[in-house]
Amino acid sequence: MTKAKPKLNPEQQAAVNFGSGVLALYAGPGSGKTTVLVERYRKLVADGVDPSQILAVTFTTAAAREMAKRAGITKESGEVRPSGFRTLHSLALAFAQRERDAFPFKLAPFPLQTDFGNVFTVVNQFHLNYREFQQYVSAKKRLRITPQRAIGLAANQAELKMARAYDMLQALNRGDGVLDYDDLLWQMSSILEEKLDVRERWQFRDILVDESQDCNFLQWSIIRLLTRKHNNIFAVGDINQGVYLFQNARPDLFQNFELMFPGAEKLYMAKNHRSTPQIVKFCREIGPFRELAEKFYTGNPHGPEVRFTGFRNRWEEAQAVIDDKLCDLLSYGFAPEDFAILTRTNRGLALYQNLLYGKGIKYRLLNKKGFWEQPEIKKVMAQLVLPNLHLQLNAELAIKSIIHNLRLEEKYATQTDPDSNPLENLRELIVIASRCESLAAFRDYAFRAAKASRGKKGVALSTIHGAKGLEFPVVFLVDVSEGMLPHKSGDPTEEHRIFFVGCSRPESQLYISYSGVPSRFIVPFLKMASPLLGESVSTTTMSTTTSLPNGFGN
Repeated sequence: MTKAKPKLNPEQQAAVNFGSGVLALYAGPGSGKTTVLVERYRKLVADGVDPSQILAVTFTTAAAREMAKRAGITKESGEVRPSGFRTLHSLALAFAQRERDAFPFKLAPFPLQTDFGNVFTVVNQFHLNYREFQQYVSAKKRLRITPQRAIGLAANQAELKMARAYDMLQALNRGDGVLDYDDLLWQMSSILEEKLDVRERWQFRDILVDESQDCNFLQWSIIRLLTRKHNNIFAVGDINQGVYLFQNARPDLFQNFELMFPGAEKLYMAKNHRSTPQIVKFCREIGPFRELAEKFYTGNPHGPEVRFTGFRNRWEEAQAVIDDKLCDLLSYGFAPEDFAILTRTNRGLALYQNLLYGKGIKYRLLNKKGFWEQPEIKKVMAQLVLPNLHLQLNAELAIKSIIHNLRLEEKYATQTDPDSNPLENLRELIVIASRCESLAAFRDYAFRAAKASRGKKGVALSTIHGAKGLEFPVVFLVDVSEGMLPHKSGDPTEEHRIFFVGCSRPESQLYISYSGVPSRFIVPFLKMASPLLGESVSTTTMSTTTSLPNGFGN
């Protein structure tokens, strides 16, 4: 059964009705990007374009399935190559299976690498950190840097060691005839460039691209090769939400689209169907990509002003968020599912997991792994079930001792991922232990808290990255302090975009809090650079709110 056509606003309709050629559609939060992509697909089919000639690229399998469902696609069309809504990785896997004779080495029957024994072999032989090595290899492949070139570019012994390990891994994988996801894209790009007959078989009349700001150089090279004949590209994205530099995303390529695709046209979708005018106004003021942000507007009903609150430390901040505001709103009829607490890092989630657990308030983790599921935390927890454990010991000293004995600080010393820093997580674990009377009390608490973190209902807890693309009635954006957001080890421009993503998630209420020094991103909105601790500042009045006894104002 075909779904009814949604009612489109003029901006959306203009995008759907775009003719032939290349379009960069800059679409803000809540503007209906998914709806427009689906309706664009449906219009092309209605206008007589063969569905097998339309490729719609998105970044997750779940998103591809949802869009296909909304578009009324019940099965794949085209026998020569796949089409419709899919990820580039799934397209590249299908390419490898169908064009195996074009590859410079023999492929295994199923060419996708699913056994990572080769990686472990290389890591062990070169004494490397598994995660760091994987990130290194992935970055090189996304930039199309061969092992031989990496060896030549190595600036020191550490880089040379990584490059030689990369060379060995590639040799092992080639011998097995398998490719990882980055290799799939790289080989597809190379073969499409070099073999005209293969490229001709893989030409699409129209390609639609979702989340264009998150595409990297290699992905855009494939899209260009797939559209060389017809040159019809419909690219949708929001530069303000480009937050995947750590995956080698290149939002600047979408921002300067006409440099990749001369003659490309631009359209804007700036109407926000999600948020109140107060939140949209705030997003308009903070959006780093001014070309789009300055156009934001909405027709939604008014709501409360955005609120800012400062605290002496993170513990006081977390207590106020949970005890003073969230519990207060629950008493007024809000459901736990109406709330999201968003932080820059996994470390920031730990306090909120523990406080919600202590209050008996159910919560759900949107990230794949919350604090208690991080590998470094699980290594410590595993030691707490060993026999002959002296449970009467001081919890803080015992946890410090376990971390030292396992040499975890040494193991994770060079891992600096701002989103989930192992050393920061271990320090947070020590803080939690310091609040328990004994190791026995800590163990009991930790295991119960870890179990509670696997819930599927309740308050949403997430890093900002994990909440991208989602929306909630009420959002608490916490830890908005210098060094945390922007993170001390992050790229300043991307940190600005991460802040924007967090602020654009709520429908009706946004509470921003910090401890210590406020983030540079919010200082302009405060009455003073350091407002009274525990008091709230409105984006409109810029005055201290005192009508409620708690720290968050009305």
